[in-house]
Amino acid sequence: MLRILLERIQPFVAGHVVVAGMLGATLACVSGGAQSSVEPLDLSEDPIDHGVLDSLRELGASDDPTLLSELIDSFLVNTDLRMEKLRTALEREDAEMLYKAAHSLKGSSGNFGAVNLGVLCQQMEEIVGHNGPVAARERLRQIEVEYERVKQALAVELGRAEP
Repeated sequence: MLRILLERIQPFVAGHVVVAGMLGATLACVSGGAQSSVEPLDLSEDPIDHGVLDSLRELGASDDPTLLSELIDSFLVNTDLRMEKLRTALEREDAEMLYKAAHSLKGSSGNFGAVNLGVLCQQMEEIVGHNGPVAARERLRQIEVEYERVKQALAVELGRAEP
């Protein structure tokens, strides 16, 4: 089952990795490097790109109608762990650990259409790279807020909560 899932999702994920890389390069060019200031999030934007979820849903439509639910549950469990890693790295002022955790979360966020969350993680990578881990404290707060929005949107998507 896992082999079949990996075969079906690999082209989809590969395309999103390319897009995420292009997004990161574009952000770096547009921003002219990292800034330690925190820009406000546009909370009116949907935290999830539903086109990405539709693509994931189609992967299991005929063979496994519960696939999307299983993938989202796995994303949430892994993201909770990544969030804890971000907090721990910040407490320890461990720039390498913080950068890697933000990078990992950026990639998985893109795979599930959590575009704003991915952008915030990209910005954290840049802040840590240019200014060190302490400068990333405010960005972590934004990531936490956006992740809560993502969790709520995914719960609605799965029919576990109301909009």
